[in-house]
Amino acid sequence: MLELTNLSDAVYIDRFVLESSATSGSPTSGPGATSTNSGTLNLGQELSNPIVVPAGASSMSLVAASNNNLPIKLLLISPTGSILNTADSSGGVATLSVPVGQSGTYVYKVVNLSVGPVQVWTAATPTIQR
Repeated sequence: MLELTNLSDAVYIDRFVLESSATSGSPTSGPGATSTNSGTLNLGQELSNPIVVPAGASSMSLVAASNNNLPIKLLLISPTGSILNTADSSGGVATLSVPVGQSGTYVYKVVNLSVGPVQVWTAATPTIQR
């Protein structure tokens, strides 16, 4: 029998086994369906992708990656047409995590900031209520 007395700070127990256990909860929110896309953009071109955000969604997570660490900009646009947030790439990757206040069709865009063509890959995932 393991006795834990007079412990302070962080305590780690290795090889701890539960012979009988169960979970009783579930998360109230989690990731929804992920939308992905890819394409090649010339100088100044953009890649636009719609994503439908269901009722009760709380946020949107986006990532865009370019080949050879070339510079890109990632934008999220609301159903009303306003820009919610932008991110410039660092090491060829741009990420956003943005609260969303309404359901509807959002648009995320990737803009080529390089002087030549760039290949990009994107993914967008809403956080939805369970």
